[in-house]
Amino acid sequence: MKCNCWTTSTLRVQTGKHECHVLEFRGPNITDVLDLRFNDGRLPVALAKSSVQQALYLIYIVLQQLNSSRNYEARKLGQSRGKMESHWGLVC
Repeated sequence: MKCNCWTTSTLRVQTGKHECHVLEFRGPNITDVLDLRFNDGRLPVALAKSSVQQALYLIYIVLQQLNSSRNYEARKLGQSRGKMESHWGLVC
């Protein structure tokens, strides 16, 4: 599985301009790999480690974009966090 940045564009909406980065994982679906290659239904350590590393890298890229954005507003982030916590029942 590979993490690729396919496009970077600027979206213009009523609230202004926003940079949009489309990131996607490419490669086989993990459940398909398990069904085809591994009878016990367990993911091999190397494949699990690689998938987690790529997911963490994707999160790192998103956080870098948030930190470097000049339009970053802590108030909006706090509102989003509150909505997310109430939706998922998270308590920090």
